[in-house]
Amino acid sequence: MSYTWRSLTAADTPAWSALTTAIADAEGTDEQYSAEDLAEELDDPSLDPARDTVAVLDDDGTLVAYGQVMLPVERVDGEIRAMFFGGVHPKHTRRGIGSELLHRLERRAVEWAGELFPGREVRPQSGSSSPESAALLTSCGYRPVRYFHVMSHDLASLDRTPDDRLQDYDAALDDEVRAAHIDAFARHWNSSPPDPERWRQWYTGSRTFRPACSSMSVGADGAVVAYLLSYEFQPGELWFGQIGVRPRARGQGLGRAVLRRALAAAAAAGYAEAKLDVDTDNADGAGRLYESVGFMQQRTTVAYQR
Repeated sequence: MSYTWRSLTAADTPAWSALTTAIADAEGTDEQYSAEDLAEELDDPSLDPARDTVAVLDDDGTLVAYGQVMLPVERVDGEIRAMFFGGVHPKHTRRGIGSELLHRLERRAVEWAGELFPGREVRPQSGSSSPESAALLTSCGYRPVRYFHVMSHDLASLDRTPDDRLQDYDAALDDEVRAAHIDAFARHWNSSPPDPERWRQWYTGSRTFRPACSSMSVGADGAVVAYLLSYEFQPGELWFGQIGVRPRARGQGLGRAVLRRALAAAAAAGYAEAKLDVDTDNADGAGRLYESVGFMQQRTTVAYQR
C-alpha cells in the first residue's frame, strides 16, 4: 500500500474527527474531537495549515494519519517550546507512518521556532497517552519530562452551598481574568503567558467555552483573584480547562470554592461528568485539592521532550 502526504484542509475535518475517534477508542482515551472543533484549529490565525499540518491518505483517499504543529512559545523559565502532536489509525500502525510523521512535524516545529526566536535553543515537545506512542518518542530521542493525571467527577451529588465571594464569568472583566491567569501560573512548568489574541482565540473566545459554567472571584480593588473556565468538547461532559488563584489570594479557600460552584453549575446545566487534568508535580497541591471536592484519577498522559 502506498500513502499520499499533504496538508490538512477544511474539507478534511469530518474524516479527521472520525480518525481521532478511532485512535481514542484504540488507546482508551477521550481525546476525540468534532469536525467543528478541528475547523477551529485550522482557523487559528497563528497557524498556516499548508506548512503546519500533515495529512496522510491511503490508496483509496481515506485519511489514516494526521499531525499538527503548535505555535512555538517562550516559557516562563525562558525555554523555547516547540510543540506538535499527531496520530495514526490503529489499522495502519507499524508501517513507518508514525516515524515519518514525527520527523516531519519536528522539523517544522524547530524551523518555526527558529523563525520566531532566532539563535535560541529549541526544545521540541509532544505527548503520549499510549505505550506505542511512548516507544516511538523514546526511540527518537525524547524523554518523559512531566506526567499529568486526567481526573473526572460524577456530578450526581454536589454541595450547592452559595459563596458570596464568587460570581459567573463576566466578559467585561475578560482582560482581568487573563491577567489573573498569567499571575497564577507565573511559576508553573511549561507555562507561557497568552497574549490577548491567543487568549480570545483559544480561551474565552473558543466555540467550546461555556461561560455559564465558569466562575470567578473579584477582589475589593476590582481585580479578578480566582477563576475557573469551562469548555465542552463532548456532549454531556464539561472540561475544566483553566483554574487559578492569584498568589496574594491563596489560603482563603477560593480554589475549592470556584470548583464547587462550577461543579454545581455543570450539574444544573445537565452535564453528567466534569473532567480536568493536573500536573503531578504541581507544587501547589492541585491534585489534593481536586480530590477533596470529589475528582478521581482516570488516566495518565506524559509530556515528552527532546
